[in-house]
Amino acid sequence: NKNLYFNLFIPLDGIQESYYSQITQIAAISLAQILKEHHIDVAVKWPNDLLWNQQKICGIISERLLFNKKSSLSLGIGLNVNTDPSDLENIGRPATSLKIITQKTLNRSNLLQLFISKLELALEKLKTEGFLPWKNEWLQMDNFLGKKAHVVEFGKSISGTIYNINDDGSLLFQKEDGEIITVYAGDLEL
Repeated sequence: NKNLYFNLFIPLDGIQESYYSQITQIAAISLAQILKEHHIDVAVKWPNDLLWNQQKICGIISERLLFNKKSSLSLGIGLNVNTDPSDLENIGRPATSLKIITQKTLNRSNLLQLFISKLELALEKLKTEGFLPWKNEWLQMDNFLGKKAHVVEFGKSISGTIYNINDDGSLLFQKEDGEIITVYAGDLEL
């Protein structure tokens, strides 16, 4: 396989329930930091897609699981690592890969190890410091603030502008009538 498709099961012991939904954002930001260290400047589109030059390079989904009365989060991650342009021709939306960007084949195992190490440290930090360190990190990235977008929430699309992010990771979105709403979950379409 050319890419990384994997699931991580994250025990939620010691993590406040109000932070559960931010774990996908923290995973996206952590991965973006690793890619920046490899001179690949990606953007994190709220809440958890990685884009390079408006093209999707990574998607993350999460699902909360309960097993033996213990809560965990299943994090499903798909990162285009060594995909060739011909592999992306029929997907119907702009996408790219690390290989296309860097013109080099990357070691998938190394990337995975770097990510797991970084995410472990990030989750420990989340337990003690909350989401704020990642809010600040996200604000320093290309984060589409001020851009026109649509929020799709419960099957309904709302047009407006990406306004800001709250300390808890939720999105502040300004509707076309000027009202600013808080979005906790949903899809953001640019």
